[in-house]
Amino acid sequence: MKNFKSPRAVFVRSNRTWLRVNIDDITYIESCGDYVQWKGTDSKGKEQTLCLSDGSLDKVCEQLAPYGFLRIHRKYALSVERIEDYDGQTVVVGSHVLPVSRQKRKWLVDQLCSGPLAGAETGPVVFPETGPSPLA
Repeated sequence: MKNFKSPRAVFVRSNRTWLRVNIDDITYIESCGDYVQWKGTDSKGKEQTLCLSDGSLDKVCEQLAPYGFLRIHRKYALSVERIEDYDGQTVVVGSHVLPVSRQKRKWLVDQLCSGPLAGAETGPVVFPETGPSPLA
């Protein structure tokens, strides 16, 4: 994978060609053995497989880290911006529910709470699981 000049796109080698993949189109990335499957949306918003590339998910995550991508499971990585819901075990991204490994759960909460909105008046608020509800 290479990043040539375009700040919101990467070029990914897939089937002996280089494909331009827009960062904003990537919903999540899935490890499939020796391959990495890039899932996302097309220009009309329809979900699809953007491409299938050689390599490891670790290498892809390392290259996409500046764009806010995190590995949440041995099989999945995604952009923090795409997370719609997190219940402590899974995240919802679009119409997909992806597992979060036990080792990554606390770390993911820390990442979500340290984002650009953390501490802002409209930022994410994490309530403890026990005790009286702050909404009651």
